Amino acid sequence: APTFGVIFDGANASPAWNGGQSMIQVLNSRRLERDGDSFQSAIIGIEIRNNGVLNSQGQSGGITANNSDLTIKGNYLHDLHSHDGAAISSQNQSKVVAVNNLIWNNQAKRWGAVFDTKAGAGDTQGSIYTSNSFWANAATEGSAFYQDFGRGFFVNNVVRDGSSQEQYVDSVPSGESKGAVMLRKDSTESIILNKFLNNKVVSAYQPNSGAINIETEGSTNLVLLNTFVGNSVPASYGAESGSGGAIGVFNKSTPSIRYNLFQANTAGMGGSAISSSEQALPQITNNMFYRNAVNNQTGSNNYRAGSGTIFIEGTSKSGASPDIRSNYFEGNSGSQFPDIYLGDDSRANLSSNTFSDSVATGNLYYSNSVTLPPPFNYTGLSLAGSVGVNNFKTSLAYNITGNAFVPLSKSSLPSGIGWNDMLVDVSGTTLNLPGN
Repeated sequence: APTFGVIFDGANASPAWNGGQSMIQVLNSRRLERDGDSFQSAIIGIEIRNNGVLNSQGQSGGITANNSDLTIKGNYLHDLHSHDGAAISSQNQSKVVAVNNLIWNNQAKRWGAVFDTKAGAGDTQGSIYTSNSFWANAATEGSAFYQDFGRGFFVNNVVRDGSSQEQYVDSVPSGESKGAVMLRKDSTESIILNKFLNNKVVSAYQPNSGAINIETEGSTNLVLLNTFVGNSVPASYGAESGSGGAIGVFNKSTPSIRYNLFQANTAGMGGSAISSSEQALPQITNNMFYRNAVNNQTGSNNYRAGSGTIFIEGTSKSGASPDIRSNYFEGNSGSQFPDIYLGDDSRANLSSNTFSDSVATGNLYYSNSVTLPPPFNYTGLSLAGSVGVNNFKTSLAYNITGNAFVPLSKSSLPSGIGWNDMLVDVSGTTLNLPGN
């Protein structure tokens, strides 16, 4: 283990360190080029810890960069607490390069161990966060990393064992808990070659998005070559949330999700790997989805519950379609539609995907209060299928072409487990299915 020559130790101060301000602040410190030499502020090889109790004002317990260019390298930032950005806060047109830091066991009341906001106008690069270890951090949203109005690169980091849980912020409950990485409001972050391991949302209120939550209002983010293993989100029946075991895409966002591995992620309501709604238009191509599971087995007065490794809702108002293309699905499970669910006025293009060994784990029987649309307008119905389409609108366009459905041997299934590798239409719409 490294030996740190400089240690900033707040000794669990009460009240928190310096009235809730950062233990190190860098203000108006810009990179300088002079006579062929480059000069820039840097924080290298120190330990920052124990700033004190959670407070309602502090914008970081550890390091704040404000209108500055700053390198943060090889530091150990741990047991820090603040309102936002418990370990690092980059704000007001700052450019941060954070590399090889261990960011462990920090807690923000609201947003992130790292809080990145307000990149400079016209800045196409933004900040760079690479080769860091984010371990066991906690916040309401974005337990490891929260960004709004920002841009840059989040590359080759390990994000593990994060916990997103609603907190009481200034005596008002937040209402939502989302993701180890949270992108909001015009963020254009590229998320590449990271590992997201065993991050979870712990909430009974409005939980979504175990690893990454994207709500960027039309901005495009690249999610490329990442590994998502064991991330989870529970069901919340009151708000019908609890979706997106690994990734949630909302609020008109248009991310490109490509060449990622999704394995053993779970969701309580739907979308064990990816959930999308609110007119979002993800492009999901060339990914592998292996043994992800929607773990709700009982239903909740509708037949969306327990559906989809990919769960798509609410895209029709955008006039465009999410593109789900050239992905491989194997051994995923859900009570109804283990691989893909398209519902609530959603368009989608599904082409050249392979579905293998999907299992329908539950027999959902509906009460007399539930009426399904024709031709399934009777009770006592059990639905199972690899892909389910449930839109209620015959005018929507579906492009479901050239997919391969590879059945699992029935003899290999445990007793009582259903099986059906097929397309199921529960809306009465006539599907055009060329080349499947």
